[in-house]
Amino acid sequence: MRPDAAIFDIDGTLLPMSLERMLVACMLKHKLVSWGVLVKRIASLALKPGGKKRFLINKFYLKELDVERVENLLEKGCWEEIRGRFFPTMLNIVGLFRETDVPIILLSGTIDVMAKRVAAMTDADLVISSRLEVVDGKFTGRIQGIYPYREGKVQLAEQIISASGWDWARVWAFGDSGSDIPLLTRVGNPVAVNPSKELRKLARRNGYLIIDAGPRFWLPFRQ
Repeated sequence: MRPDAAIFDIDGTLLPMSLERMLVACMLKHKLVSWGVLVKRIASLALKPGGKKRFLINKFYLKELDVERVENLLEKGCWEEIRGRFFPTMLNIVGLFRETDVPIILLSGTIDVMAKRVAAMTDADLVISSRLEVVDGKFTGRIQGIYPYREGKVQLAEQIISASGWDWARVWAFGDSGSDIPLLTRVGNPVAVNPSKELRKLARRNGYLIIDAGPRFWLPFRQ
């Protein structure tokens, strides 16, 4: 039966790292942010209630930076290196869906300045990611709308699937961590890619397809 759509997570699923952390590393290298600021803010967020999610949604390192400056940094200093890190196996799978005219959706908590580049690279039909708030051409450090994480991914996928008239049973979804479990348990064709311990256990118990696409590293908060 032809799939209605294929939904892909990005970090840990299409490549073995966090795109956002790669951006931060690039910003440190080019002195757009300092180690002192990063360490101070991370420590502050970790001590507050809900520290994990608070950390994930707080993009303090981008606050008051010009959007154009960050975009230029990516184009001239970072993206070419990053694009060479994607899992060939996963790019081939994305290509298979694309070649058979199955809609490809990227649904990820990574920030939009990174996700849109992955969308262009994979020729995705739709990309949904953390939308960075911009005021007067500068990032505020906040995100807008629903955060694509855990149940937030399901909520966003529900909007797309309902609007498109697709059947959940004919949707494929690919994810790597515990935060992808709510979406994977909702679709008819869940795939665990380089799964975390929690997800691998669930995948084996429920008979999900498991793909070990390659070594993974530098991924925050995997469950």
